[in-house]
Amino acid sequence: MNKLRPLFLFATAALLTQALCSCGDDSRFEAGSVPVIGQYIYMLPERSYGEPYNYGFPSKRYYLDTGEVIKFAAAYSLGDVFITSDEADLYILGKNWDVDGNNFNLTSFRYSFEKAGRHLVILQSTDLAGDTITDTAEVYVNTPISVTITSPENGNNLVDPHSKEGVDLKWVVQGTDEWETASCGIFASLNKDDVWESLQATGACNKNGHISGPLFPQALGDSSVTVYWGIAAINSTNDGFSEEKKTPIYHFTTKFVGSDSARITIPIYYDNLWGYDRVNTQITVVNSSQDTIGTYNSTLAETSFDIRVLPQSGLHIYLEETMKTDFQSSPYSNEFTRTANIEMNVTAPSLYTTDTVVFYDKTPPVVTPLQNVFSPKDMLAFYILDNGSAVNPSHISVITDFDTLAYTFEPPIVTFENPCAVSCNVKIIARDYSRNETHNIYWHVDNSADSASISGPFLERGM
Repeated sequence: MNKLRPLFLFATAALLTQALCSCGDDSRFEAGSVPVIGQYIYMLPERSYGEPYNYGFPSKRYYLDTGEVIKFAAAYSLGDVFITSDEADLYILGKNWDVDGNNFNLTSFRYSFEKAGRHLVILQSTDLAGDTITDTAEVYVNTPISVTITSPENGNNLVDPHSKEGVDLKWVVQGTDEWETASCGIFASLNKDDVWESLQATGACNKNGHISGPLFPQALGDSSVTVYWGIAAINSTNDGFSEEKKTPIYHFTTKFVGSDSARITIPIYYDNLWGYDRVNTQITVVNSSQDTIGTYNSTLAETSFDIRVLPQSGLHIYLEETMKTDFQSSPYSNEFTRTANIEMNVTAPSLYTTDTVVFYDKTPPVVTPLQNVFSPKDMLAFYILDNGSAVNPSHISVITDFDTLAYTFEPPIVTFENPCAVSCNVKIIARDYSRNETHNIYWHVDNSADSASISGPFLERGM
């Protein structure tokens, strides 16, 4: 969050003890006049440039985060008129900044504070009379704000919709400095996308929230309601500075009333599946005794399985793509297995929703010739096989000895004219819709008067 704003630091003006006399038509003051030198400390955005007084008005106080880079700049005035840095050099003999014991004799410099707390900035300038103009300013470096929900845990599905006790909402806010006041807002909605537009209550962050019960007195059977909610914490100061931090969106679900069974919902999705290709997702539910208590199938690339079971511990749910076998699942499996394994403890009749099981194609297409012996006058033909997201026709290349050949692709076969007078190497590059590319191999073609042959594949080491 960029909290830089024109809260610039003001310094008191010092009076020269000696009149400055100027001669000529360009003199700013007449002989005998006593100009007042004004000194100002500005704190600006890191990338600011030009004269600092063009950025607004100075102030005695400034707020920023630890590690945030800002720019300190000195500005001067004669009377009530700001003068440029070049003009100030005619009236100021030298200057010294003291920031946390670090000294700088520059007009401007960049700086960051790595430690939270109150920091004093001192600017001293020496004028033509040898007098010292001293000014101080305060920088308040904020501790990073954080807010964490502690109760109910995310995904809690045991809330009784009929209970008069309701639900306690608890959270912890950290990073409120002594010069700040923390306030928290409770946001909640039945629609996850509307949470941050649905403010329910505000108050001090050190107090918990509560939703009075009964939540849904009409809920019966296997009906369930999910409430999405979050906390926004704001640290603010008396002079208008504020910073905000929000939690991730949490949710809790009411349990079933008058039903003995629980419902498990498993969302699934196939990544980069081409067009309307069908899949065959198989789900097997196994209890703690390794007995299969249910099997389910779906041909849809994006859907949700609803499974009903009695409350029990040690439940295993296995998911596997049985038709397009290039697909493997995540986050419940790794690259060495195609079968997802979800372990669950179903403790009560309620709704249980798992993370979305995403099936990814991590396997490149495979190239192989239709036949290895053929007539030299025949077209060469190769299979390009992909049992996943499908071959992308826009990403096929046929290369022989560094020349690119014209080809025809009618899935799954690519055909092209025999390019070899006697013998040559042929490489076919193909990519599927998941951006997996064929292995770096080639095939060797030999022609004779009566027949031609294809041998390989060979690992490419330069064709």
